Amino acid sequence: MEKAVFDFDDYKKYVIQAIENRAKYERGPKSKLAEAMGCRPAYLSQVLNDSQDLSAEQAQAANQFFGHTLPESRYFLNLVLLSRAGTPDLRAYYQEELKKQKEERLVLKNRVNVNRILSDNDQARYYSSWYYAAIHVIISLKKIISKEQIAIELGLPLATVNEVLEFLIQIDLIKPQGAGFGQGETNLYLDSKSPFITKHHTNWRIKAIQVLDQKNQQRVNYSGIITCSEEDAAKIQELMIQTVQKIRSIVKDSKDETLLVYTLDLFGLISQKDSADTSK
Repeated sequence: MEKAVFDFDDYKKYVIQAIENRAKYERGPKSKLAEAMGCRPAYLSQVLNDSQDLSAEQAQAANQFFGHTLPESRYFLNLVLLSRAGTPDLRAYYQEELKKQKEERLVLKNRVNVNRILSDNDQARYYSSWYYAAIHVIISLKKIISKEQIAIELGLPLATVNEVLEFLIQIDLIKPQGAGFGQGETNLYLDSKSPFITKHHTNWRIKAIQVLDQKNQQRVNYSGIITCSEEDAAKIQELMIQTVQKIRSIVKDSKDETLLVYTLDLFGLISQKDSADTSK
């Protein structure tokens, strides 16, 4: 699997991989990169063979060549500056900057688009049960045009559906549209430190358990327990975050034809302190 720039602690190794990947679908990427940076291919070869370093200006040109996002550009530039640093203190400074950028990347809210954050009172109600979010999202399906259909599809009392719809309209998450309803704001974010986060996750995990007893073709269930190195644990965490991003990119322009729920879990069973104590 192709690694992202954030997976590297050496910019030269990243550039070598990036060139190799581009060589699979275009000719002469190494020469094109050298041209973009305003240097000869022979000099770029010296850089990649570890006898020279890119300048900050060349690093920025490489950012543009590789189409880096702003966070990727910052990280790549700091990798170059780390390699060029001439004192231990300066190296330590850039190492700390790179560490902070990696930590920021692991905060999911910095990697998804957030359109709306509800007030505390509205969050308390919205996240009190799974069916608030379910009704909020199901109205995007073109075949769902009435309260009665929502009640039937989700297996809910019509009175409950009516109550939830009124609430969602009140806080502008949906809007009346003809005989049915239209979407208001659909992309909500609940901070990991929110007092409602546990309830939100619990709602859907309880629902997932209930679905285990149903015959449902659109279903994947997997549970496992593993041991691995701390380095690989970080890679697994990063992979799961990338999976969330990929799912969001797929559904962004996907047709609204069915309603799915996905949950993702990764957690340690022993504390760092416990782990250290057992090694004595």
